[in-house]
Amino acid sequence: LSEVRPFHAEAYIQYIRQNGRFNKTVTYCGSVITKERSYQLKSELSPQTINTYQRVLTEVFQLLARDAGIVENPFASIPRLKKEAETREAFSEEELVIIRDNLDDFTRPLFTIAIATALREGDICTLKWSEIDFKRDLIIKRMRKTDNMVEIPIMPPLRIFLLQLRPESSESEYVLPQHAEMYLNNSSGVSYRIKQFLENKCNIVTTKKLEGRARAVSVKDLHSCRHTFCYYAGLYGIPLSIVQSIVGH
Repeated sequence: LSEVRPFHAEAYIQYIRQNGRFNKTVTYCGSVITKERSYQLKSELSPQTINTYQRVLTEVFQLLARDAGIVENPFASIPRLKKEAETREAFSEEELVIIRDNLDDFTRPLFTIAIATALREGDICTLKWSEIDFKRDLIIKRMRKTDNMVEIPIMPPLRIFLLQLRPESSESEYVLPQHAEMYLNNSSGVSYRIKQFLENKCNIVTTKKLEGRARAVSVKDLHSCRHTFCYYAGLYGIPLSIVQSIVGH
């Protein structure tokens, strides 16, 4: 490791930026039935993936610096690529009507809470009764993604919905026990059911193929409800500064 120089590191990072991985076979876990799957990577890597490789290499050289006699980390001075992540698109008014008319027992609480709180999928599934203050009409929760504590005003329709749920879930600490169990055991299972609901029941396209990317990216899912929340929060007079603190933008 001590023989690796900055120009070696720069050459390697430049290679994966231009050509992708040296090993073009990508293997990933399928479903319980299909088990392991693989495909041949034919396109360039995304900026986020390249940055991940670079970050891991930087950390490896940093952790082994003393034992390997490394004076200068060869990857530390290489600038990262700017992320070009595709943002989630908002549901149109027509799509929201279609979603509302096709909700079932599994999707109804997810979309109802998402639209009224801007909580992400994991935060909705793991929402606890102890995090809901009905006296002050607030949800006080620490975000799983950012670790930030947020206070979300409970709009009147959500209050009614939560009070209707409470008798059914009184024995569990979670507001949505079924969703919590599924998310904590297999978080992708919740996302899969939402995707199937939007595509099969609502005929809403959830993914988009980007130029230079091997796999389509998600553009419409439960996360899209954060846009809808901002609109409804305005209707109920929630100050813009509060809305910004909730959605983190």
